[in-house]
Amino acid sequence: METDPVPAHRPTLHDVMPPGRGTALGDVGADERMPDDGSAARGARTGGWWMWAVVMVGVAALVAAVLFGVHAHRQERRTGEALASARTRLHQVETRLGAARTELDGLSTRSAAAGETLAATENQLVSLQADLSHDEANEFFSGVNIADLDQCLAGVERALNQISLSDPGGAATTLSVVSASCTAAEPSN
Repeated sequence: METDPVPAHRPTLHDVMPPGRGTALGDVGADERMPDDGSAARGARTGGWWMWAVVMVGVAALVAAVLFGVHAHRQERRTGEALASARTRLHQVETRLGAARTELDGLSTRSAAAGETLAATENQLVSLQADLSHDEANEFFSGVNIADLDQCLAGVERALNQISLSDPGGAATTLSVVSASCTAAEPSN
């Protein structure tokens, strides 16, 4: 027996196709050439399970991505609303702060003016007090004849000297001489 180096039947596309499928060219004779021992059907079932698992994992990943996107969108919207609310409150606070600063500037200006008025009034008071002291001194000395007062005091001084020298009679005479000058020196209120 001689072996032919070339096989009697070369495997073709028809040999690997599952039963009942034919070829891409529409060859229906492929089913007769392929033995049907059930292995092709088992391979299709096994490959189908893996395909479904991959599809399910893909769908689950897609659902998770959509849910994550929806959650992120809600979070972004809430954050945007909170930011808008915070900006509104900030604007209100800035408005009140501006009004408070304006009022403070007005109060500072009025306070400075009041301080200047107080200093001027204080200076006037000091001047009035000096004038009053001077007027009181003038009022005390008004109506007093300085010459009579000087003569009265000189007589009292001589009388004291006479008393110190044990001359009470001379002291009494000296005081009676200057008594008219002392009476004339009293203020005439």
